[in-house]
Amino acid sequence: MKNFSLLLVVIFGTVFISFSGCTKENKVNDSGLVSFDIDTVNFTHSMKGWELYSWLDENDFSYSILMGTNRSKTNSEVIHNKIAVNGLDSLKRLLARMPAGEVIFWNSYPESCSMPNQEIIDEITDFCSTRNILLQEVTY
Repeated sequence: MKNFSLLLVVIFGTVFISFSGCTKENKVNDSGLVSFDIDTVNFTHSMKGWELYSWLDENDFSYSILMGTNRSKTNSEVIHNKIAVNGLDSLKRLLARMPAGEVIFWNSYPESCSMPNQEIIDEITDFCSTRNILLQEVTY
């Protein structure tokens, strides 16, 4: 029984660390996003793909990546997600951590979300394509 309890603690601890995607040094930055070391994020295969959200935050776009589900996300879930970055370069660094063969659905919903200009959309799509990641825009 003692070994079983220890095994459960190890399993749940590992799962928590794997899904947190952030280091212990998380802080909220000036944009209201949780600061984290992008190099500590480890994406795994997602059966339902991944969801990318973007929104204009002052003069630059912020981006949030969540595991795919069958339900719509709330504004709060998107904006306060642990895996959210500000700026195109940070998004590319984050997408570079995604395994090849993954599918990402870029959502323009909920209402706080918006898409950047077509030039940026094309740049991100091309970036994903060179890494064998399928990026699909989802419009409502």
